[in-house]
Amino acid sequence: MVGTIPRIVPAFRIHVGGDFFSAAYISAWREIIQAFPQVRFWAYTRSWADPALLPALDALRALPNVELFGSCDPTMPLPPAGWRIAFIDTDPRAKGLACPEQQGELPDCLACSYCFKRGGHVIFKTH
Repeated sequence: MVGTIPRIVPAFRIHVGGDFFSAAYISAWREIIQAFPQVRFWAYTRSWADPALLPALDALRALPNVELFGSCDPTMPLPPAGWRIAFIDTDPRAKGLACPEQQGELPDCLACSYCFKRGGHVIFKTH
């Protein structure tokens, strides 16, 4: 994987589809992220709800060049305190920035950069 990420890319989204599925897999991503300190990584995950994966996810999100969002919907509890949250717009608890790319305000995530820089929660349209 390390050989497939260009060294000149400014930001890299982990999992356009899929999620973190094991502590070993999360650890592998931690090694990749540490190998690219100049790249901003970000991901959305529901795996925070798995107590067996939470410690590894907390270690991953502690890295200075990664932003990890706990995804949730109205049927789920909120992620632990300190986590950035990715809400869906139908969640009555939703607060944060409505995704400008989804709103048609910006062409892509790179033009926005909100999710891969330190900040608050984000709200996505249900899809």
